[in-house]
Order: sequence, then structure tokens, then C-alpha cells
Amino acid sequence: MPLDNLEGGRRPTLVNEAGVDEETLRLGAEGLRAYFRRFGGLEETNTVARYRFVLTEVTERWDEKTFSWRTEPLYGRVAEEKQYGKQRWFYRKPEKRVVEGNNIPENPEWVYRGMSWGEWKSIRKTGFIQSKGEWNMGDAQKDMTLFGEASTARSYASGFTPEAFKPSRKHPGVVIAIPKDLTHQPASAIGSGEFYVQGRLPASHIQAVWFLIATEISEGSFDLKHSYLTKRWSTGSSFGLNVYYTIMQAYPEEML
Repeated sequence: MPLDNLEGGRRPTLVNEAGVDEETLRLGAEGLRAYFRRFGGLEETNTVARYRFVLTEVTERWDEKTFSWRTEPLYGRVAEEKQYGKQRWFYRKPEKRVVEGNNIPENPEWVYRGMSWGEWKSIRKTGFIQSKGEWNMGDAQKDMTLFGEASTARSYASGFTPEAFKPSRKHPGVVIAIPKDLTHQPASAIGSGEFYVQGRLPASHIQAVWFLIATEISEGSFDLKHSYLTKRWSTGSSFGLNVYYTIMQAYPEEML
């Protein structure tokens, strides 16, 4: 059920499997919002658009209340049987332009960048490649858009990214390639396997695009603890969603 009248932002889709009263559910929803905002409002928007949250249990002790949540994708078909106690959601696999071996081919003349669907949409809208720097490491990487090897870019578009930005049914991960000679060698503060572009780069320099299409997602879970003394939230145990995907070659002339 959507929870009405929460302050600001898009309302998360909640399932009250624990059977708690509305006041307790509302407190749990406030905890979710605090959890989303670890990385700013963008994570909240992406998370609410991709997942629903099932409240499975609420436990109490003298100084805190613990809300146990299960994370499920909003779209997909549920497997009839669980695997290792977790439900799985399956999606139709792409039939055309599938990359053999599910590995992006390395071209020594290119460098690669992995990104979320949101960043890809921004490139298509503005016509430029430019990172907002939200994950860059301090002043040493200010105004830099980072690139690397194909395997590294694939990780940044899938597993090595917060759950709000992982590939989902309607939001694939994306990897792009540009000519290496357009980039600079990394400074010592960045890392030996990385390259960068300072400022923005026209999207016309993109040589190839790959989509990481989600084909299977298994549920995740996490605990949020609310202190009676400080009124603050903290995280407990957590098990992330597992996302399996197929890589599909896209063609820039059709996408940009």
C-alpha cells in the first residue's frame, strides 16, 4: 500500500506483513526515508521507483525498536519455489545483440564508464558526458568523469553500486566506451587503472553502448533500529538484493 501524508519525496510502496498499527508503520516509513537519504535524495527517488518494502517484523527492547524489512522489486514474476530461503523474480531475456559470454569486449583504444540508467538518460537529454561527482574521492577528483577497463565499468554499472542504482526491470545498467586518447592519465590520488575527462565531453564521442538487462533478482533484507533515547535511526543486519543480468549491445546511432 502507498503510505499517504509523508513529508516530502515520493511515497514508498509498503506491505504490512507484520500486521502493525498505522502509527508504527508510519514510524517505520520515516526510518526508511532516513535510510534512503544516506546518499541524498536521488537514491530515495530511484529506490522508491524500483522496489517495494515488506515489513516482516517489529521487535522492542527497553531502549530501541527494530524494524525488519524485506526488499522486493516492483515488477516481475515470482518463482514458485524459493532458493536458499529467498524468493526470486524472473524477467524476459533479450533475444538480439546479446554479448557472448556476458563480458564486454576490451578494445585497447577505448576506455569505459559504467553508470546507472539515470546518468544515461542525462547524457541523452543534454548531449554531454559529465559526472556529478557524487562518488568521486574529494578534491583530487573534482569535476572529473572517470573511466577504466571494461570489466571495471561493468562492476560500477551492476554489483559495485548502491541498491538504488543496480539494474532493475525498467532501469538497466549502462556501459559506454570512448576513445582513450580523449582522456588524461590518472593522477596518483585516483588509481593506476583509471582515466578521466575534465569537465564535459560531447556524447558524439561515444563509440559503443551496452545495456545490463536484469534477468533475475532475489530479495534483500535489512533492519533499521530506532532509539527511544536519541530518536535517531541506525542500521542492523543487512543482506543485499542479488541481481543477475544479460549484457546487450546497443548502437549509439539509434540511442543518442
